[in-house]
Amino acid sequence: MFRYIATAVIVFFSLNAHALDVDEWTLDINTGSKHSDNTYGANSYYNENNDGFGMTFGYSDMLDIKFGYFENSYHNTSLYTGIVLNKDYYLFNKIIISPGIGLMLATGYDETPMDAPMLAPILHPSIAVGHKNLRSTIGYIPYGEDKVFTFQTQILF
Repeated sequence: MFRYIATAVIVFFSLNAHALDVDEWTLDINTGSKHSDNTYGANSYYNENNDGFGMTFGYSDMLDIKFGYFENSYHNTSLYTGIVLNKDYYLFNKIIISPGIGLMLATGYDETPMDAPMLAPILHPSIAVGHKNLRSTIGYIPYGEDKVFTFQTQILF
C-alpha cells in the first residue's frame, strides 16, 4: 500500500507536465491488483502483487503500444501486448489526466478457473495521472467472476 501512496504523492507534487510524445518510450512497472473477492475456487487466494515489467511506445498522440510480462492473479507468468487509445487532459498545466481504453492480449489464463483461450483478449479501461517523467495508471477489468483493479507505474526514459 505504501508504494501506491508514495507514487501518488510524487505525481501530484510534480512541477513539470507533459504527455507521452510520439516515439517516446516508458518503462512500465506492474505493481499490483485488487480483486472484488480475495479467493477463487474452494480455498485459493488471488495473487495481488502482480510483479512484472513492460514497455510502452507512443505511436501517435492518442495511441500507445504496450508489451511486457507479470505474475497474474492465478500465480502464472503472463505475457501481454496490445494497444491503448487515450486522450490527455491537463490540470493546472502541470498534471496530466489521461483516460484510456486498452485492447490487450495476454497469456497465462488458459489453465485457470477463467478457462480463457491461450491468447486471451482483455478489454482494459484505465486512467493515468502524472507528468512527463512519471505516471501512475489504475485500470479495471470489468468481466469475469471477480472484478479487478490493476496498478502500474510508468517511467519515461
